Amino acid sequence: NQEEVLCELAEEKDDIYVIKNPCVLLPTQSQNLAMAPWLPFGKVKELEIKKELVMFIVDVIDEIEKQYTTQFSAVIAPKSKIIAPSGPLGLAT
Repeated sequence: NQEEVLCELAEEKDDIYVIKNPCVLLPTQSQNLAMAPWLPFGKVKELEIKKELVMFIVDVIDEIEKQYTTQFSAVIAPKSKIIAPSGPLGLAT
């Protein structure tokens, strides 16, 4: 059906691809791209797709890969440093 799906290739078998975290890229009004789940109501963690149904596979540009990784990462790094009070035993004075 000519959908473009952005996903992580979990496994490649003889006649199928096993993918996870599939999503689609949608253009926004501000000329950016947003990611939306490909199967938002599905309960599956991984999905099998027959290779004969895939037209092509490409690597995405770095900016899209970074956004995808951030969206599906279980760990979020803090943006700022931790500030501790000064004083004896770390207590505020």
